[in-house]
Amino acid sequence: MAGTSVEELSALLTCLEEGNLLRLLDEDTLVEHLLTFRGGGGDEARAVLSKQLPKCAETVAGILQQVDFIVDQMEKAQRNHLAKIASLENQASVQRAAAQAERRPVERRPGGPREKLRRAISSSSRVQELQAEQKHVQQRLQEVERELRGCQARRTRGRQLEKALDRAKRHLKGCFVVTVGLSGNLLYCIGIDGKEVLPPQAAKVTFAALTQALEEVAPAGVAVELVSRESMLVRAADDTPMESLLVEDDGPIG
Repeated sequence: MAGTSVEELSALLTCLEEGNLLRLLDEDTLVEHLLTFRGGGGDEARAVLSKQLPKCAETVAGILQQVDFIVDQMEKAQRNHLAKIASLENQASVQRAAAQAERRPVERRPGGPREKLRRAISSSSRVQELQAEQKHVQQRLQEVERELRGCQARRTRGRQLEKALDRAKRHLKGCFVVTVGLSGNLLYCIGIDGKEVLPPQAAKVTFAALTQALEEVAPAGVAVELVSRESMLVRAADDTPMESLLVEDDGPIG
């Protein structure tokens, strides 16, 4: 996808505002546009977008709180259903054992053949009742797990959207965003154009030293923002080695 302009992103957010904001967590297109947004644009369009992005982020945060609550309730229901199924299976096992015992000839067992048969039939009937109930609970468990997977997927998309919105806000401010990644003993620094902004650095370089080196190549007056390959903002104390902040990847950032 080509880079998204300020006007295009603003128009997309306007459409979502006029529609159902709950669609935000179902809009993969929005995430894609946010990730390809590179800032720029006219002052008027930038002013509009600067208001839309925080509003969208606030909406997403609110929806995610609701989704987190629903996921928590569904996980509790899942555990309860699993416990119920285990309990029913245990009861059915006890009743099956009782039915089998009644069918075996045992000396001095109280009651005659008819009473033994009645107890065996009663135990068998109870087993069938327990199995039917267990089947019903299993069906309900499948429904809960299906709904749970849907909510978990929505929550994942929501987290991705939060990161993408934060990234877009940084670009709108004109930050010098640099993606940093580890490969072996080397640290790679890649600009938004996909090119290296610095030669590969030693993985042990400190946060302060790397930031200072990047400030020397960044446009005047523009703040440097470091992000991981997962679009997570990277911040730390000045003397923190960069290798302790990142997970090693398979190769240079491409």
